[in-house]
Amino acid sequence: MGAWTLIANGTIGDGAGTPFWVLAWLVTLPAAALVGALAWKGADLLGAAAGASVVFLVRAGLAVGLYVASRRAPVHAGNVNDEWTTTKVGAK
Repeated sequence: MGAWTLIANGTIGDGAGTPFWVLAWLVTLPAAALVGALAWKGADLLGAAAGASVVFLVRAGLAVGLYVASRRAPVHAGNVNDEWTTTKVGAK
C-alpha cells in the first residue's frame, strides 16, 4: 500500500516507473524509526504511566495542530484543480 501512496502522491505523470518510491522509503522508514525511538526514550525516562500519557498528549496535540492547519486552506471539489498560489495562508 505504501508504494502506491507514494506513487499516487508524488510521481503521477513524472515517471511512475522510476525508483523514486525506493528513495522515498529509504528516507521515510529510518525517519519513522528515529521518531519512534525518541518517543520511546522520552516515555521511558518519565516512567510507565507518565511517559505514556505525555507521548499520547504530544501526539494528540500534533494531530489537532495538523487538522487546524489543514482547515485554513481546505481542498475540495470546487478548487482541487485550481492553480497554486504562492501567498501565505492568512496573509492579507
